[in-house]
Amino acid sequence: MPKINIDGRYPCKANWVILKSTKNGIAARNCLNQETVKLTDRQAKYLMRLDGNRNPCKIKGFTKQECEEYYDYLDSEVLIRDEGRTLHADGIMLHTVYIPERKYAGTIIPKILNSLLWLTFLPVFLYGLFRISRYDIEFGMNCNYFFANVITGIVGGLLLGMILHEVGHAIACLANIKGAFLEAGFMIRGILPGAYVMIDATDVTNRRKKAQIYLAGIEVNLLLSGLLMILMTSVRENSFLGEWKIAMLYAVVQNVILALINISLVENFDGEHTMRALFGGSIVDAAKANLKQMFSAKKRRNYFRKNGINGIANICTSMVVLVFQIFIPLLILAEISIFVGGVFS
Repeated sequence: MPKINIDGRYPCKANWVILKSTKNGIAARNCLNQETVKLTDRQAKYLMRLDGNRNPCKIKGFTKQECEEYYDYLDSEVLIRDEGRTLHADGIMLHTVYIPERKYAGTIIPKILNSLLWLTFLPVFLYGLFRISRYDIEFGMNCNYFFANVITGIVGGLLLGMILHEVGHAIACLANIKGAFLEAGFMIRGILPGAYVMIDATDVTNRRKKAQIYLAGIEVNLLLSGLLMILMTSVRENSFLGEWKIAMLYAVVQNVILALINISLVENFDGEHTMRALFGGSIVDAAKANLKQMFSAKKRRNYFRKNGINGIANICTSMVVLVFQIFIPLLILAEISIFVGGVFS
C-alpha cells in the first residue's frame, strides 16, 4: 500500500477512512463524520491508489471514465483529502500537525500509560487539594514577575492543558487493541482555538473502556492540576520556582475549568460522548427531546398523563442535561473574569 502524502501535488485517500472487507463488498468507515459507506472492490482499489503523488485521472489499470466517476463519488462521501493540511468541517477549521504511520498501537506502552493515568489522576488531584488547604502559601502580589506570572499561567496553562488533554485521549484509545489514532492538530471553532486528536473507538465494544477513552482528557487535566498544586506547596519562597507560584496557580485554575467544561453534556463534548458510551445514544437524545415538552403547560400535562412515573424520571434526567448546558457559559464567563482580574489587579 503506498504511503499517503497529504502535502503532495494531488488529492489523496483521507487518513480518517478505515476500510474493511465484508460479505457485501468493502465497508469504508469515515471517522470524520462517523458514517460508513459501501464500496465495490474496484472503487476501494482506486481509493487506495490515491497517495497524493499520483494524478487521480491517470491511475494505472483504470480508464479515464472510471477515474472520473470513482473520484467524484469518493469525494462526495468525504473519503478523499483534497485540501492539504487544513480542513473545514461543520464550521470548524482543522489543521493537521501529525499523522501516525500506524493507526493501531504496536506496543504495550499505551496500555501501561493509560493504566497509570486512571489509577493516579484522582489521588494526585485530591492530595494536591489537601496540600493547598493545609499549607499556608504566600503569593507575592508585588513579586518581580507578577504580570509574566499571570500571562504564563493563563496562556501556558491553557496550551499545555489542551495539548495534554488530547494526548490523553490518544493514549487511552491506543490502549485498546481495537482503538485507532488517526491524526492530531489544532482547530478553531468560531473564534476559539484548541487542539484535537482524531480517534476511532467504534470497534471498542466494552462500554467502560470506551467511556474511559472519552474521560482520559479530563483525567489528564486533573492530574496536571494535582501535580502543579503539589509543586506549589513544595518549592521554597526564595527559589527560582518560588517566583512562579502565581503562574502555577493560574495554570491549575485553567486545567480545572477545562475539565469542568469537557465533562459537560453539551453536544460533541467529552461528557456527552461518555454518556453515549455508557448508556447509548438513544437515551441521551431522548433526554434532550424530553426538554421540549416542558415549555408548554398543555404539553407537560399530556406528557405526564402518557408516561406517568417514567415521564418524571425522564424529565429529571433531562434537567441534568439542561443544567450542564447552562453551566458552560458560566464557566467561560468565570474564565474571562479570572483573566481580566489577573491582568489588571
